[in-house]
Amino acid sequence: MKKILIILSFFIVSNVYSQDSLIKPFIHEWLGKPYEFGGESKKGIDCSSLVQRFYKEVYHVLIPRTCEYIFSFDSLKNVKLEDIQIGDILLFSSRYSPSGWHTGIYIGNDEFFHASNYKEGVKISCIYDSFYLEKLKGIRRLKR
Repeated sequence: MKKILIILSFFIVSNVYSQDSLIKPFIHEWLGKPYEFGGESKKGIDCSSLVQRFYKEVYHVLIPRTCEYIFSFDSLKNVKLEDIQIGDILLFSSRYSPSGWHTGIYIGNDEFFHASNYKEGVKISCIYDSFYLEKLKGIRRLKR
């Protein structure tokens, strides 16, 4: 029984490490790419498509394509800001988006990765910037 637990623990730790090691390359691959509402490629991508792609490529999980459906998706649970972890999905209200929503991925150190609908495109921002913090509607994490 002890050998099984050790092997299982090793597998879980190895799996988490391998996912975390995929986050930085994913971010670097997408930083600076242009924003396009409804876009799904490096020629132009919107925030929810970027989050969906991140979850598919890093965590091998398919989540909904739009912010509204991500917000209510059954496989995700609510998380408090004080309990946020790397990989959590941030959801915001946005008057600048045609959908009225915005989303990104928390990457640690009070920062999140997102496709901004401003000229910057895909970028990293601070969650505690009042522009974002005031519009935060929720934080979601995969149920395990």
